[in-house]
Amino acid sequence: MKIAIHSVFIVKENILFLEQWIYYHILLGFNKFYLYDNSKVNKVSGFDKKYENVIVGNKINKYKINYDEIVNLTDEKINYYLKKICEKYECIEIIEWSPMDKNGNILYKQKEAHNDCLKKMKKDNIDWCANIDMDEYIVITNHNSIDKYILSLSDKINGIQMSQIRFESRFNRLNDIIINIT
Repeated sequence: MKIAIHSVFIVKENILFLEQWIYYHILLGFNKFYLYDNSKVNKVSGFDKKYENVIVGNKINKYKINYDEIVNLTDEKINYYLKKICEKYECIEIIEWSPMDKNGNILYKQKEAHNDCLKKMKKDNIDWCANIDMDEYIVITNHNSIDKYILSLSDKINGIQMSQIRFESRFNRLNDIIINIT
């Protein structure tokens, strides 16, 4: 069974947590990752429009965390680390996502990224896909893998909606593995 994760993300904001996020979900049984890199966004739009007075592109996220100060890595080091992660976990596909408006502003366009990914998943014959952010971790109870959970469902079910719980920010506990943060 081919089970994927799709996420739209900013590399610098997530680079410190990326490998453990991928590894955790591989342990759950996910075997393909479509990661849409929209690091070049320079104009807040869509769902995040309500945070336009907070977000500063490639510096401050919607939670007012200045990850640019926390992530003490050059772009070259970030790209090197990203490349090493992709080599280690061959199931990762990084897609640069930099859609522009008519004025040349690079926007999030998350809905369009989802539609683009859907086309890729159809071509790759993906059976199931979770669409989550990189600060979200899927937790499965009563099963030890995502495929066993899916196989336990009725054949009539073709979609699952999951809830989430907001945990303390991972930026507050950089030396802890993310699953130890509550």
